[in-house]
Amino acid sequence: MGGSDKSIGYFHCEGISIVNGAQTVGTIGNTYKKDAEKVNQAKVFIKLISLENCPPDFSLRVTKATNTQNKVENRDFISLDSLQEKLKIDFALAGINYSYKRNDKKLPVDNKNCSFEEAIIALVCSLDEIRCTLMAKDKIGKLWEDVNKPPYTELFHENITAITIWRKIQIMRVLDIKLTQKQNSNVDKEKGTCIYGNRFILHMIFTHVGKSKLFISDSDFDKYLENELPQLIDNVITKTLEGLNSKYAQKLVYQFFRNLENYKSLKTLVLEYLPVQ
Repeated sequence: MGGSDKSIGYFHCEGISIVNGAQTVGTIGNTYKKDAEKVNQAKVFIKLISLENCPPDFSLRVTKATNTQNKVENRDFISLDSLQEKLKIDFALAGINYSYKRNDKKLPVDNKNCSFEEAIIALVCSLDEIRCTLMAKDKIGKLWEDVNKPPYTELFHENITAITIWRKIQIMRVLDIKLTQKQNSNVDKEKGTCIYGNRFILHMIFTHVGKSKLFISDSDFDKYLENELPQLIDNVITKTLEGLNSKYAQKLVYQFFRNLENYKSLKTLVLEYLPVQ
């Protein structure tokens, strides 16, 4: 500062993120646990890149361009979304561990844990528009291909809350248990529908559950999961099968649930059989 050369300088930096250096940081952490003094003596070369006046996606582009030693997938960039960390904190306040990083240890599926994958499937299948439901079944990676654009930003935005996500996950889990039980059916079409049509059925469940059920008290919601939801699931599965048998009896189930127009037409049919109250 005030000197004639740039060999030494002072910098004021805010909002620093490490975008390339996970192995270095890990090594520093492991070494510090064993011998803190060695870490105090170490020197690490770093490159600081200012994001001032840069386009919104510039930091992601830097991350992709500089991570050449390790395979970097689109899934990794979710960890750079500050909203995910906020949700993790909100989940923790409710006593639930929310895992959103790709390298996080796999957690049990219970009332104390949930994952980003569960969250994004539950959220996308609860959208009014069915177009992304197929994506959740067929090309789930497309949902987070770009965290700055839809469909990701339609699902994770400033108005989404941990409690809303958690309740949608709980609904999905009740359905998944039911579908797993019905996969033992001796009827091929029923078995195939429960396997290949699971995301379509989840979308139809959310269509009938309605948003009001997501904001009732905890005790009332628990009662809903136990008493009302199982009957709704049975009704939706039954009506889905009726629709398939009446209009698409000649189509193979696994092929049917790979087409968006089929999703749209079957949804219309199920709503005729089982209208939303």
